[in-house]
Amino acid sequence: MIGILGGAFSPIHNGHLFLAEYVMHTMGLEKIMFLPSKKPAHKNVSIMDEADRLAMLKLAVQDNPDFFISTMEMERDGFTYTADTIRTLPDTHHYCFITGADIFATITRWQESDYLLRTIKFVVASRPGTIKLANLQDHLPTWYLPHITYDLADTTKSCYLLPMPELEISSTYIRNALKDNRPLRYLMPESVFFYLQSKYGIVS
Repeated sequence: MIGILGGAFSPIHNGHLFLAEYVMHTMGLEKIMFLPSKKPAHKNVSIMDEADRLAMLKLAVQDNPDFFISTMEMERDGFTYTADTIRTLPDTHHYCFITGADIFATITRWQESDYLLRTIKFVVASRPGTIKLANLQDHLPTWYLPHITYDLADTTKSCYLLPMPELEISSTYIRNALKDNRPLRYLMPESVFFYLQSKYGIVS
């Protein structure tokens, strides 16, 4: 099975990479597909240039043969909807969608959320913040609750809750640190840091 990790990656950081590695190892996945979005419909924040985001993502995953990038969403016109992406997969049973608890708690506001919940498996990882795995059920449709489990070996379920070490790193912090020239070197791979350094002239 292949794990899909989508997002703006604006920019990619060690939190993203650790999440991908942790899920792949814990779930016994074959590979992780990084799926950078072109124009996420659910985000109203300003994101970095598309070419820069993709360049940094390539630098970040180049030394891991189990990580690869799909640019299918970047190549699509208009807003990026996960449902449209899932429809392009050759076999949805061979994929699972990786997300954090904070993002998964908003899924009823996603385009065609019922279709997504009925079609593809989810791996939901714990994340820093107010949304905890234990209270996710308060944010999900009642009909979906029987499909959720902490038992990663239960193949009858379609949503796996995964407690994991939580790294307090965010792309928002990094973008703000760039503006204020705050330290950010060890929040991301060295290759990504040096890319940002060359582009923004940051010192540390």
